[in-house]
Amino acid sequence: MIEKMLKEKIGFNYDSIGRKNVESAVSLHMKKHGMTSEKDYLELISASDKHFEELTQSLLVPETWFFRYSESFAFLTQYAEKYIAGQRHPLHILSIPCSSGEEPYSIAMTLLNAGVHPGLINIDAADVSGPVLEKARHAVYGTNSFRGGIPETMQRFFLTKDGKHEVIQQVRDLVKFQKSSIFDRAFSTERPHYNLIFCRNLLIYFSSEEQAKAIAILSGMLTPDGILFLGHVESGMVSRHDFESVKYPSCFAFRKKVIHTITPAKPPLEPTAKPLRAPQAKALHKTRRFNIEPAAIKVSKDSDTILQKAAALADSGILKEAETLCLQYLDHNKMNPLAYYTLGVVSLSSDRLPEAEKAFSKAVYLNPEYYEALVHLALLKERQGETAEALKIRKRAEKLTTVNKQ
Repeated sequence: MIEKMLKEKIGFNYDSIGRKNVESAVSLHMKKHGMTSEKDYLELISASDKHFEELTQSLLVPETWFFRYSESFAFLTQYAEKYIAGQRHPLHILSIPCSSGEEPYSIAMTLLNAGVHPGLINIDAADVSGPVLEKARHAVYGTNSFRGGIPETMQRFFLTKDGKHEVIQQVRDLVKFQKSSIFDRAFSTERPHYNLIFCRNLLIYFSSEEQAKAIAILSGMLTPDGILFLGHVESGMVSRHDFESVKYPSCFAFRKKVIHTITPAKPPLEPTAKPLRAPQAKALHKTRRFNIEPAAIKVSKDSDTILQKAAALADSGILKEAETLCLQYLDHNKMNPLAYYTLGVVSLSSDRLPEAEKAFSKAVYLNPEYYEALVHLALLKERQGETAEALKIRKRAEKLTTVNKQ
């Protein structure tokens, strides 16, 4: 019942961090409140938002910092410059989950620094946790919120005193914080369409079914030319849902694919082809049901948990630990393409491109139909200027998508 509640309220999937880890967190939370009955505990977290949030806080990783994924903000600067040169309609932006506020404030600072008028910037920021939202509204941060210090061009947006850095009021006024889950109906319907949505490191906590639902919600909230920013591991998830990369190196931003419609010609009065005979129709139906799910990925429950934990650590920027888990796993199982894919993501996040390419290539070698690994390989080739090879790999990935839709 606790599992069902977490899934229904915030879409949380037990397997995203491992069932043992979830059960341990629940056990500790029950012990904290002097409970031994799961039924009584369920009643507690059902009746109290505060206690439910305490549990979710122990399950989710609110790991964030200012200007995280610098390539995304480099792309945002480029986007802002083009925006200034064009039509001056207001920009509507969403950050979900916004955690303690570093991301939405970074977005606001980047747009202001690029010259966008503050009156044209509207940023909504949402999270399921009340405590982190309170910290976000307070807008005072320690050194842990800055990896590598404050960029020189952004220092004017902070007031520094006694080792603390407070976001100035001009920036704070551009961000509206709200407690909400992406699956709250009112959240996705009672708001404008967004030009930009930052939704990084959220999908990793969902099952494949919930991921598809979340992507559909995000797609519906975007303007036709809107852009969706994701975490490294999540990029493969969205590529199958009518999104395509903006093709900016290491940015992991996507826009909706342009679907060209053609008005069909009037059908002839008489059919020009004979109908398929039953055996032919049966064979065609069988072809269209071709399943591209990688059959090679068969690991034990414990092993799968290790790899999912490595992926979660990678998206949280804890790269060394993520790499250690991958290598430990590969010491005992060198034939799992998922392990090499995850190692590739870690290497890519560390800007070790040759190692990333080697790992993704190994994943594709073990499973030639590994869509996500193919997408990353194509992005790497593009970044290295190998346009022809990138196009070849991209077509190979797109072919898998086409087959899967049939």
